[in-house]
Amino acid sequence: MPRGTAWDVVEYERRELGNENTLLTSKKILKSIPARNCVWVTKSKRTAKEYGEASHYLTLNKDEFTYCATDNMGGYLIAVL
Repeated sequence: MPRGTAWDVVEYERRELGNENTLLTSKKILKSIPARNCVWVTKSKRTAKEYGEASHYLTLNKDEFTYCATDNMGGYLIAVL
């Protein structure tokens, strides 16, 4: 994952990987979130397997993260607060 901000992660995905992600918050907010706080997740283990081996399971409360972007395969870029 790129260094910098959540916006840099979204732009890397678009430019380098050709992925068109849908923003779930504003560009201004994404630019304020450190990339080191971001991780791609899914809502189910089945969906996670579409990306590769699904080996980690995590439960977060809604006040512990914010949605940044989503892709067309069921993935969500979140920032842990």
